[in-house]
Amino acid sequence: MDFHSMDMTEDESDVDDESWEEMDEADQEVDCLFCSSIFSSLIQALSHCVECHKIDFRNLQTKFNMDCYSFIKLVNFIRDTSALPENLISAKSALWNNEKYLKPVKDFDPWLMFDFEDYYAQSEVKSSPKKISNGHLVEQDLISELQAQLAQKEEEISALKNQIALMKNCVHNMLEDDSSGESRKPNHSVDASYFDSYCNPGIHHEMLNDTVRTLAYKDAILNNESIFAEKTVLDLGCGTGMLSMFAASVPSQKVFAIDNSDIAYYAVEIIKENNLDSKIDIVKGRIEDDRSEFEKVDIIVSEWMGYFLLFEGMLDSLIHARENYLKPNGVLLPDSCSLFLCGAHDPEGFADKIGFWSDVFGYRMSAIQREVIKEAIIDAIPSEKIVTSEACISSFNLYTCSVADTNFSSSVELTYNEDTTITTLVGYFDTTFNLPNRVHFSTGPFSTLTHWKQTLFYLPERISRKKGEKLTVNISCKRCTTDKRALIVTFAMENREYTYNVR
Repeated sequence: MDFHSMDMTEDESDVDDESWEEMDEADQEVDCLFCSSIFSSLIQALSHCVECHKIDFRNLQTKFNMDCYSFIKLVNFIRDTSALPENLISAKSALWNNEKYLKPVKDFDPWLMFDFEDYYAQSEVKSSPKKISNGHLVEQDLISELQAQLAQKEEEISALKNQIALMKNCVHNMLEDDSSGESRKPNHSVDASYFDSYCNPGIHHEMLNDTVRTLAYKDAILNNESIFAEKTVLDLGCGTGMLSMFAASVPSQKVFAIDNSDIAYYAVEIIKENNLDSKIDIVKGRIEDDRSEFEKVDIIVSEWMGYFLLFEGMLDSLIHARENYLKPNGVLLPDSCSLFLCGAHDPEGFADKIGFWSDVFGYRMSAIQREVIKEAIIDAIPSEKIVTSEACISSFNLYTCSVADTNFSSSVELTYNEDTTITTLVGYFDTTFNLPNRVHFSTGPFSTLTHWKQTLFYLPERISRKKGEKLTVNISCKRCTTDKRALIVTFAMENREYTYNVR
């Protein structure tokens, strides 16, 4: 629901009324999409399509759940292929659902300026409008019906506003009762900010330039091309389309790629530039939305992993895709991930990132220091600073795991490799493609550095042990209630608890 439209002023409403009149009365030539007839308005052209070609675009809208972008694709598809109305009416799927049809076939095409969604949402007219001698459509019935609909919608909006007020009050009360210490202000723009961050080419440069990551996917696909033979592939969170192009370079049948970021528009150009547009279909949107354009696929490939593996919450999307779009006995790439923890002696890092606030040009800033130490820090830590054994704190079989598994607790023992203290707990993950030609990579401090680096949890107090002695660590990892993509990680050690945000 577009809540912005609820706040429309009377002046804005008047402007909208005027624009309706302009749409009908403007001196413009509109050609029929199916014959050589020319009309003075889009309204006339639409009526002509219904009466002479027996095609009502509102039926297609309902059948294929079309929005304005879908209508633009439809218009360009008709112009590009000279599609017949009867073929469109009988179509079982949206034949025009290809990003290439967003490019206009005809310059200054009035059909592309038609507010498809809004018009049909407001013009549920039961009978065909009647014509008068001057060629214009009689719209009095339409206006009356729209006025009645407007009154009804205003009542609904008023009721919805009351419901929203009640929901806000409930959420406020829930947050007031929450004693976990998490932020009490819900972030309603989390998803928008998340997807917007992936519009920036810089983040894609960082990921593609991560040779450990990118070559692992390339090797998993190209060195196992037999499993792709004549198979359909879904690239979930496709970004620039690199993994899709890997999949299209082996004898796969078709690759469907989806991303909710605007980077998808660049991916369309990239795919076409590399002459792979006949094999790869790019869709902009969320996999969780109704995706009638997708059938079940044989293989799902996705680079969904975030910092500390679970940050960003994209595992939810992979699970949704697995449950709804993967065929029985289908293949996931990758199919296994494990999360690890170890201890480090890093007093220099502590002094730089935490101790800094104790003396800033002679002034103490304890208030900031108290907050900074609660935040996990994404950075690379030299392997020589690792002073304990590593321990697996959670493993994920991607064929069977559930969203509930992203909230977990575990207990591990870290063995000291020398007489020392630990200043920092270090988190990282491994990823495995269990294929005929197995591929594996690690983001740990003893492996080649990746863009994920490591997740560092600096401790307020150092913990000492002799060589060979153990430290028991109880870990709790939970999704943040006010930001589903963030994590709250708690470590219990030495009768103390330390809680951190991963965000």
